[in-house]
Amino acid sequence: MPSIILCLFFSSILWAGPKIGKISYVEGVAQIIARGKTKAVKVNMVLKQGYTIVTQSDSRVEVTYSNGDIIRIDKNSSITLEGSATQGKPRLKKGDLWSNIKKLSKGKSGFQVQTPTATAAVRGTIFQVQVRDSSSTVKLFEGKVDVGPPGKKEKTASAWGPPVEVSGPSEVTLDSWLSLDPGQMIHVNLDGTYLSESFDEAAAIDQSSWEKFNKARDK
Repeated sequence: MPSIILCLFFSSILWAGPKIGKISYVEGVAQIIARGKTKAVKVNMVLKQGYTIVTQSDSRVEVTYSNGDIIRIDKNSSITLEGSATQGKPRLKKGDLWSNIKKLSKGKSGFQVQTPTATAAVRGTIFQVQVRDSSSTVKLFEGKVDVGPPGKKEKTASAWGPPVEVSGPSEVTLDSWLSLDPGQMIHVNLDGTYLSESFDEAAAIDQSSWEKFNKARDK
């Protein structure tokens, strides 16, 4: 009996940590990994700091943070939940992520998405992040996104100044924060060089089942 109690105790520790939010939608099969332990994703499952969500070829997952922020993870993706319930800093290792972030009150720093090649800092925004083998792409549909190098010092409220125009194409290395306007996207390569371009939102949604799915969920 003591050994059983001890096992249960250590099992609970493995899954302990600050609560971030919960699973609010699941399609297909996906897993949560935490400290070597794996569980199937289910609706209303509580999520904690450090959990990694992995989706398969037939799955999509929606996460609702405790403060109302929402992220959605497409098929064949992997993301680790870092940050907190009020200031998310998910790390997208591969795949596609859609974010619908609440507008923050003045004086508060924003939500961030971290990728191997870039960091996206936001304040009340609908945007998409994609990670492939050699680059990361940030596509802005609504609001404001600033994009900086990976591991860049956290962008605080005082650092949100006038938008910096993002020109492209460019072979210049991304070494400072650049601001995107709605309808703009930026691709950041492993060597730090970037390319920006405009896109048509309506056409993008018509051509992508992932973007169409997210727009429907946002409504």
